[in-house]
Amino acid sequence: MIETSEKTFSWLHEPLVSGHPSMLKDRAIVEFMDDVTIQLGTDPERGLFRRIADLMMHGSYYPDEIITFDGRFRQERRELKAGDRVLQLARLPFLFGYRTRTVTEISVAERTDCRCVIGYYTTTQHFAKGWWQATLLFDPDQGLTLNVKCQARPQSLLYWLAIPIARFMQERARKAAISRFLSWV
Repeated sequence: MIETSEKTFSWLHEPLVSGHPSMLKDRAIVEFMDDVTIQLGTDPERGLFRRIADLMMHGSYYPDEIITFDGRFRQERRELKAGDRVLQLARLPFLFGYRTRTVTEISVAERTDCRCVIGYYTTTQHFAKGWWQATLLFDPDQGLTLNVKCQARPQSLLYWLAIPIARFMQERARKAAISRFLSWV
């Protein structure tokens, strides 16, 4: 667990949301849009569904060595909820020990017996402008399915200068989460 100060918790609420879909209607010069669906198996006892949904709702969707989420939800030992601000710490693959610090706002965090959805919008304290959402579905006939969607475009000079690295980090994070889930099948 990360030690986060009260100053950091206060700072999480300062940035404005920048990645709401209504803000992304215009065409961008550079934009990444992903829509990836993975079949995770039959899961008749729903054990895998519960395990993945627990990770999603507690801000641990990604493996910690890739991206760590922190915020009041951790301090309060509760699940994520819409409106929570999250500090994302992403490990750079070529600078050991260094993590980028960005802020997102949870747009959706819902869980039922057969569906779990989490998503966020970027804020002005993020390198990209956009949104991300993961949906985990259990269907008795079709098994367990994970769908990950996102839309991202540059919002900072650093993102513009490092587009290939930023894209690599997005894809690496998605693949790491999916690989972890598939390893449990």
